[in-house]
Amino acid sequence: MPPDKGRAEFYIPQGQGLSLEEKGKGAKPALLSPKAEREALENWNPGLKPEERQKELKQKENDRAQIKEFAKVTNNAEKTVKTFLNVVKESDLEAGRTLNDVHGNLVRVDQRMLRPAPDEIQFFNLVKRPAYAYNHDASASGGFKYNGAASVTNRLDLMQMTMRFNQELPQRIEEWPGFFSGNDVKADYATFLMANRTNREDIFFVGEGYKYDAVRDELVSNPAVVGIPTTLNDPTDSNVLLSGRLTGAGAVAQLNAISRLNIRSIGGISASEGKMDYTLDGGATWSPFNTGLTDARWAIHVAQTPGKTNSYEITGDPALWQYRADLYNVGNDGVNYIWYARENYAIDNSGSIQQVDDFVSSNLDPFTILKNVAGESIMYVKKAVGVGVGAMPATNAAAYASIDNTDYYAGVSNIDLVIIPDLALAAVQKMLPAITELNK
Repeated sequence: MPPDKGRAEFYIPQGQGLSLEEKGKGAKPALLSPKAEREALENWNPGLKPEERQKELKQKENDRAQIKEFAKVTNNAEKTVKTFLNVVKESDLEAGRTLNDVHGNLVRVDQRMLRPAPDEIQFFNLVKRPAYAYNHDASASGGFKYNGAASVTNRLDLMQMTMRFNQELPQRIEEWPGFFSGNDVKADYATFLMANRTNREDIFFVGEGYKYDAVRDELVSNPAVVGIPTTLNDPTDSNVLLSGRLTGAGAVAQLNAISRLNIRSIGGISASEGKMDYTLDGGATWSPFNTGLTDARWAIHVAQTPGKTNSYEITGDPALWQYRADLYNVGNDGVNYIWYARENYAIDNSGSIQQVDDFVSSNLDPFTILKNVAGESIMYVKKAVGVGVGAMPATNAAAYASIDNTDYYAGVSNIDLVIIPDLALAAVQKMLPAITELNK
């Protein structure tokens, strides 16, 4: 209640007003309406027009809204970063280069190292060509016959390495040297697959699988990779080659199953013709590869015997090239044999085959040299002719003569990979400080 005489002080809470009807009578506080509050905050400079009195007020409201939006965006960004750091599912390392291959085709090579699971790493070497022509025909000079199309658009080849460990790896690659040095880390399995992936529903692949052998305490390639128990010094304790043609909508899923060794031989040693089946659900159900045009098999490396050869090879000098083929027995059945054939080249970014002097006589540092070189490997699976039990080739020339021009898998051509050392260099540079610290 306002006094009759003297100074009056009023305490009015924010957002409320007080009207005085007359002296000596009480008054009640009341909430301000939005209109009354805005009018109270107006600039009452007598020189301003009515429409100008709320200009500063509107600017303050706009600034306040922008600050709220900035805080919201910042908070979301911080949450995104924390999520990324806690669950690393993206590429940890990547590299790439554009160059020409030995045929003169323009090539883009992209490399990625991924961690699809905390205890697993994958390495991809993707080779993309807008147009592919097999212009460097080596079949008349000790190489192998190309049976593919004269020109292929949007050619895609890949090399994929998958490795799973018995422990989760640190998220930061810089921590790996110390982790592997201070822990009993072992690889459960590893696979190395190469494939012509131009058509996702028609994939030609070749590769090797390795499983951990507790007795030898190491990764081993032998029939155990297709579920056939194999012991040390067993006659079949020899490298196993996985190869085939995968067709249809499930081809990519089948290739992924092979990369994780979710495969098994249909029948025991020497009884399967190399045929396999696969699982996509951890072993609950199994499906055969060999249906329709799909044909995937395992083969065992033929053992070297006195006076005989299980391989063919010629190399360049001083040019750095190699033609090599290794003899495998499909399913260890003693009947069907194949040659795993490769044409290998050391090339520069222009596609020219390198010579020894390009490396030993260069005054450039190793990192600069490696940025200008690449390896190219062209792979085939060829039929073996005139080869069988008791009929192995005795000379290099005889081995080459037994490599048929026909591909073992109908309808396939080759796998043409260009591999660069860039990702490996990036990994070394990242881990070098940690490695140096360990050696102190």
